[in-house]
Amino acid sequence: STVFDGMKLFIKRAFTVSIDADGESKNVPIVKGTVADAIEKSGIKLGADDIVVPSLDSKLIGFTKIKISRVSYKTKKEKESVDFETKIIPSGDMYIDEEVIVTPGVKGEKTVIYTEKYVDGVLDEKKVISERTVKKPVDQVKKVGTKKRATLAAFKNTSAPISDLSVPSDLKLDENGIPVEYAYCVSGKAT
Repeated sequence: STVFDGMKLFIKRAFTVSIDADGESKNVPIVKGTVADAIEKSGIKLGADDIVVPSLDSKLIGFTKIKISRVSYKTKKEKESVDFETKIIPSGDMYIDEEVIVTPGVKGEKTVIYTEKYVDGVLDEKKVISERTVKKPVDQVKKVGTKKRATLAAFKNTSAPISDLSVPSDLKLDENGIPVEYAYCVSGKAT
């Protein structure tokens, strides 16, 4: 076409779009289009899972900055321990502050398969795909006392105790709450 006098000309000026990908920044001159057009013009290849900001269908305006984050996945298989449960058996033959391990607990083991998602080489997400128990845990069985200990109390012409002391576990008492064995007896008067 020929340019003639009085003809209207429209000049479309190219603008620069900056694309950050793979640790580098690339400037691409473009007149119009979308983010996808700018990436295609730059020659950068996108992976199926790569993240592009702004989105590929976004219209370009002057000096748009585009960020491409590379996404990759890895599958990992790990062995993990499985905690055991503790089962409690109440026992009226034992005092409240006493307990005995009847069966010691043993941890189990399981194989776990994970999918790890990496964005630009940095772990972003970890999901469990499957778990398989290799060795079941053995529950710990604990016998716990429920019997209350007798309280030592001295009485003086009344049925109200003077003291509410707890009896030590190694002190043996008769049916009236009086110590059976002792090294010496102290007697006296309190005021």
